[in-house]
Amino acid sequence: MRIIAGNLKGRRLYDLPRHVKTRPTLDRVRETAFQLISNRMDFKGIRVLDAFAGTGSLGLEAYSRGAGEVLFIEPDPTTFKILSENVNSLSNHDTEHLRVLNQHSPGIFDSFHQPFDLIFLDPPYEKNLYLPSLEKIITHNLLAPEGLVVVEVDHRNLFDVPSSFQVIKEKKMGKVHVLFLEKA
Repeated sequence: MRIIAGNLKGRRLYDLPRHVKTRPTLDRVRETAFQLISNRMDFKGIRVLDAFAGTGSLGLEAYSRGAGEVLFIEPDPTTFKILSENVNSLSNHDTEHLRVLNQHSPGIFDSFHQPFDLIFLDPPYEKNLYLPSLEKIITHNLLAPEGLVVVEVDHRNLFDVPSSFQVIKEKKMGKVHVLFLEKA
């Protein structure tokens, strides 16, 4: 895995050991998602939440493209260690703009009170955390008025998007569906 664009373009990310069940977002899925996001917003200075961050590839890609602040949240301890290594190695320990938290679901969103411009939501497919996570984003007003939520979901776990969101784009790539949501 590598960073696709921006000032960190080409930099490699540490990958997860084979025994860890977390699946990283594929380069082609990230590239497509970031093309669509770029058509909608400028990354310069935005606040990004990379929930269920895994290796951090989505948040680090946003940081590479100019995001002003990125918050990474990863509940799994083994994955959190790799995430921390990736963030530290690519950011030169930039704790002013990047924060990494090892927080467990379902309370993953409960301690944040400022809205984000861009939220990546990629929970473990089998845990069905999509709807509770989207509800928390709305309940805690975590999405800025012109903000965007990017949800990666397996084709077997498709769900009805809550009425507080509208799907502005959906991209199918093999077994992966990427939903682009905004407030309704």
